[in-house]
Amino acid sequence: MPDERQVARRVRRPTVIARQWLFVMWVGVLGLACTAKPFVLEGDANYAGVAYAGDMESATAVAKRHCAPFERVPRFREIQESVAYFDCVRP
Repeated sequence: MPDERQVARRVRRPTVIARQWLFVMWVGVLGLACTAKPFVLEGDANYAGVAYAGDMESATAVAKRHCAPFERVPRFREIQESVAYFDCVRP
């Protein structure tokens, strides 16, 4: 006949395993949510310096949003390390 300690371990064990899985899933979701997103690092009506992590399409979209209020469109100029530079030119 099992004593109280053995019964308590059997009852707690699924709870501990469920908590561990919940923690693993939470860390995974957090990792997906923290992916690097491009953002305007510097710029004005004539140019935009966009910090990005390798995805040029998303960097171009950020530059487009930056240049739009000035009634201009971005034109790629150069990359320096992890910053893409765009000129904001009239269409």
